[in-house]
Formats: sequence, C-alpha cells, structure tokens
Amino acid sequence: MENWWRKEGHRVDVGDIRDILAVTPEVLIIGTGYAGFMEVSKSLHSALKNRSIKLLAQKTPQAVKTFNELHSQGKRVAAAFHLTC
Repeated sequence: MENWWRKEGHRVDVGDIRDILAVTPEVLIIGTGYAGFMEVSKSLHSALKNRSIKLLAQKTPQAVKTFNELHSQGKRVAAAFHLTC
C-alpha cells in the first residue's frame, strides 16, 4: 500500500492495517521508525494474537532486514514501515 498514514502518527492500531490483516500473513513486521518511537497498540497486539499472526516490532532498519530474511525463507510475511523518527 502506498502513502500509508495512521490515524495517530506514532501509534499503529488495527484500523491502520486492515489491508494487511485481510491477507492473513504468518508474520507481521512493524518498523517503528529509525529511533523506534512508533508504538503498537494493545488492541493490535490482541487482534494479531487472536489470528495467530506473529508480531515483530523493530526499529525500521532492522525490520527491513528481518522482512527480507523471512521473505527469502518463503514465509508469508507482511510489513508496515514507519520511515521517520
């Protein structure tokens, strides 16, 4: 998805990633920004757990590396990267 914007700038919630949830990945990687300031809401944690989707929240540079590693291993992986902060 291009031009990804969240309802709250430094917090990601279920409504912010509905497109990702629709494809039911095995793993969802959230890039929390260069310095890691973006937070993952408790409701998103719960929604992913209920769908048996593993969540990895990492600073964006590491999140990109993790995404590439898992994708190269054939995992059904999706990601949402916050590019600043």
